[in-house]
Amino acid sequence: MAGMVALTGCQFHGAYDLPLPGKVVGSGDGYHVKAIFSDVVDVVPYTHVMANDVPIGQVDSVTRLGWNAEVDMTIRKDVVLPANAIADVRQTSLLGEKFIELDPPTGTASVGRLADGATIPLAQTSRNPEVEEVLGALSSILSGGGVQQLKTISTELNKAMDGRQGDVRSVLSSLDVLVTSLNGQRANIIEALSEVNKLTRTLNKEHGVVASALDSFGPALKVLNQQHQDLMTMLTALDRLGRVGTNVISQSRANIVADLKELGPTLKGLADAGKSLPQGLVMLATFPFPKEAATLAKGDYSNALFHMDFDLNKALSGSLHGGDTGLPNVGQLCSVYSNGSCAPLMAALCTVTGLTLFCSPTAAKLGSSVTGGKKPTTAPVNPLDGLLGPVTSGLLSPKGPLGGLLGPGTGLGGLL
Repeated sequence: MAGMVALTGCQFHGAYDLPLPGKVVGSGDGYHVKAIFSDVVDVVPYTHVMANDVPIGQVDSVTRLGWNAEVDMTIRKDVVLPANAIADVRQTSLLGEKFIELDPPTGTASVGRLADGATIPLAQTSRNPEVEEVLGALSSILSGGGVQQLKTISTELNKAMDGRQGDVRSVLSSLDVLVTSLNGQRANIIEALSEVNKLTRTLNKEHGVVASALDSFGPALKVLNQQHQDLMTMLTALDRLGRVGTNVISQSRANIVADLKELGPTLKGLADAGKSLPQGLVMLATFPFPKEAATLAKGDYSNALFHMDFDLNKALSGSLHGGDTGLPNVGQLCSVYSNGSCAPLMAALCTVTGLTLFCSPTAAKLGSSVTGGKKPTTAPVNPLDGLLGPVTSGLLSPKGPLGGLLGPGTGLGGLL
């Protein structure tokens, strides 16, 4: 009874309270560290904690933390581990016991020191595969799984490559060139992926705008769906038009080529014209005045000065020689009246204009031939009647309105 009472007064954990071989680190001789594992397999309290295959502590407890396991460990005070140390669940041998290995991180530099109360996160813990898992996977392969599939794959590859070794070798060589080229462009590929990443971030920021744009496609697609038949009709008609156009071009191809060849000289001439052609077109648009004349006259009219030069010798000579000058009777008239009142006028004209036609003996002979070699019986009242007519010559007579202008006492009379 006394023994039973004594036993009930103590806490007993079964086999976990039995002493294990090896030194156990006391609570006052070490510091406590926690590690979070996704799976600790069969790690139990008093499992050894090792570093470089040397025991440095033991597991105090294993508790569930959600879907993970939290392992409390005690480590000797004289053991220095980095703050970013990693923890693995390993096995002493194929069928040996489990232990937790604490090592410095691989691939990164060690940082700080693992302190009392520190926690090794889940990202820095792992475990080795169990023997049962390896044997189970091997059993799955050997029992008609992967091995049989590998045999089938090998057989089919042999059939595919039989007689095509050269082609396969060429493909492998081309693949080697491709991989080498990709490796040489690795920096550009990484840069392109970085730009794609930036684009993705931008699109992610503009998520609302993109969603709004996609939502706006709905009515447009609805309209296209309603116009489906019309679009099909249009495409069918366009197909017929294309066939007709192709037929026309095929039949008229030779004529089109000939026309283009005939057009060649014309185009060459236009090209040779250079700047003359556009300048001529500008002149044509403003005909008959050039564009530069637009600033010469301000208003709706402009003045022009014309100079006309008449040779009376040629005009009167033409009348004497049968030419059509419009003055057929001038020489005849003045020859007839050369001895009358017309003589002073003719003499003045000869002096002023230098005409010698009516002042030479030829004119006298011409006058005699016209009158038959006889003097006129009666002198005309006005010597200009034959040239200007009675009415006009009356105006120039001494008693007429303009007669005084030609009298001896007038300026014109004195000049004449």
